[in-house]
Amino acid sequence: MTPFYVYALIVLSVICRIMDVISELEKARPAVYLGFDPTASSLHLGHMTALAPLLYLARNGFEIIGLVTSFFNMYTNEYTS
Repeated sequence: MTPFYVYALIVLSVICRIMDVISELEKARPAVYLGFDPTASSLHLGHMTALAPLLYLARNGFEIIGLVTSFFNMYTNEYTS
């Protein structure tokens, strides 16, 4: 039978590791990713529903990663016409 102190040491080591991970996460700058693949030829007012929260997050220290592509629009126009 394993002594109690072995289990206590295991639990303490797990708690210490969790605290290390939490402290590393607190140091990191959070990031948000948003990608658009508009079906229209340009962005429109409906896209503001996703862009407005990004502006709020950017003002509060988040790193914003955005991507606007036109692959789907090119694909549908080329192969479905």
